Formats: sequence, C-alpha cells, structure tokens
Amino acid sequence: MNLRKSSILLVIASLAMVGGLFADHHHFVNAMKGVGGVMGPTGKAVAAGDMDTVKKNANQMARNFALMAAWFEGRGTTAAVKLADAAMQDAVALRKAANAGDAAAAKEAFGAVRGSCKACHSAHRVKNDDGSYGFKQ
Repeated sequence: MNLRKSSILLVIASLAMVGGLFADHHHFVNAMKGVGGVMGPTGKAVAAGDMDTVKKNANQMARNFALMAAWFEGRGTTAAVKLADAAMQDAVALRKAANAGDAAAAKEAFGAVRGSCKACHSAHRVKNDDGSYGFKQ
C-alpha cells in the first residue's frame, strides 16, 4: 500500500473514532436530559399516587442511568460508575414500589434517586454560567 492510501485510511479511521466519541457523548447527554426531564413529573406522580406514571418514568430513569454507568466505565471513572449504578438500583426500587402500589416505598425510593443524582453531580459535575453542566477536572 502506498503512503497516500495509508494516509487516507488513517484519516478515515481517525474521523470514525472521533465521530464515535461524539456519538457516545451525545448518548450520555441525552441520557442525562432524559432523567432530568422526568424528575419533576415523577415527583408529582409520586405525590399524587399516580403509580402508572411512576412506573413508566422509573423504567426510563433506570435505562438512562445504565447508559450513564457504561459511559463512565468507558472513561475509567470508577466512582462515577458506582454512583450511576446506585441511581439505577434506586430507579429499579422505585419501579418495584410503583408496581406494588406502595406509595410510601415509592416516596422513599424517589428520594433515593434524587439523592443519587445530587451525589454524582456534587462529585463529578460543575454548573456552567449558562446553566449547562460540565465535568469537574
């Protein structure tokens, strides 16, 4: 293979790798937004005893927390993986409480989900001046 062909293949491989990183980060951001988008409605549903909404939202949260854990794992951020895994387990507990129609357990589990979010953000995230979040160094 000549130098020109090798260089072109190297550029294509590099672009594919960078594109994969951007896509991966995009999935992480969407997972964060997915959780953030259902937190308020889930809290209201828990308070109102609307367990169907709680179940649906808890499922979405659990899927998104799993994506976040995988994203952090790919970056070797063990502490963040543990927090995302804990949040996923809290979301599963929320879904189980909703399935059982146990409003008290749902309230407790939702508090645990909120606590997991806060713990991870406190340890790993920083709020930018524009309201978006970045990562602590």
